[in-house]
Amino acid sequence: MFWSSTINSLQANSSATISAQFNNIFNPNPTLNIEGNAFVGSTINFSITDSTFKHKDIYVVISGLSETNYSNNIAHKIIDFHPVNYMIGLSLGISQGMNLGDGRVIPLNRDEILLASLNQSYWSSLGISNFQGNLNSQGQAKGFMIIPNITGISGLTFYTSFITSNATSIYSISPARNITIQ
Repeated sequence: MFWSSTINSLQANSSATISAQFNNIFNPNPTLNIEGNAFVGSTINFSITDSTFKHKDIYVVISGLSETNYSNNIAHKIIDFHPVNYMIGLSLGISQGMNLGDGRVIPLNRDEILLASLNQSYWSSLGISNFQGNLNSQGQAKGFMIIPNITGISGLTFYTSFITSNATSIYSISPARNITIQ
């Protein structure tokens, strides 16, 4: 996106102020990638991306003036949205989901697996790491899960999704992805 403004007259040794509104386009489809095999004892890697929260480079360039010093005609600023929190959740189902009351639904059932996956004190027993934290400046984060060696777990399907948020609001919700343990 390119925006321009023209100032028709500017006296020597003077300044002018211009302004522009930056519209950050909300990304309605954050991505959740799952890599690895869902075998007992293997590791599954989760990569999440919400490019809405990727830092943005803003430049101001002044041109068209006849002057002796052009070195001060460019300004640069990085707009950083941090901290933006993320949470990855696991659930045994998606049929009910969790209605947020604003027309959005987190596509995971509120069950014991979800509550455990969101509680760091249970992470080691579930073999998971980095299911909560802050997105980096590229709007990305990674987590992983080691499939536990539990009798009867083969054939079990669970679901995963993530949200981005701040202290008071949920920004985005990823679609649910399923994983079947082999």
